[in-house]
Amino acid sequence: MGYEIEFNWILKIDTAEDLSQELLKAGSVLDFHKSGRRIYPIGIPIELVNEKWDVIAEVVILETTIGHDKTNGRFKVLKIPKQQCKSLYFSYKRQKLF
Repeated sequence: MGYEIEFNWILKIDTAEDLSQELLKAGSVLDFHKSGRRIYPIGIPIELVNEKWDVIAEVVILETTIGHDKTNGRFKVLKIPKQQCKSLYFSYKRQKLF
């Protein structure tokens, strides 16, 4: 018997279902829903990535609620990277980590 919790420092969303590009603007406050129990850093900038792991924004998690094997939360978009910087930015972050 146990309690499984996942610690996430990247917010991964399915852009087709969870988020339309029209809503993704600097300053927007949006909700997210994830399966499982997840812990995110509150008030610290993290990357928002799509299903292909492309960085689509830098966000800050404002709040989360965990219950019944589901995590709900709210985040604020801080900035959107320029198209040509997205893959370069993520590659740089990966090199620093590994």
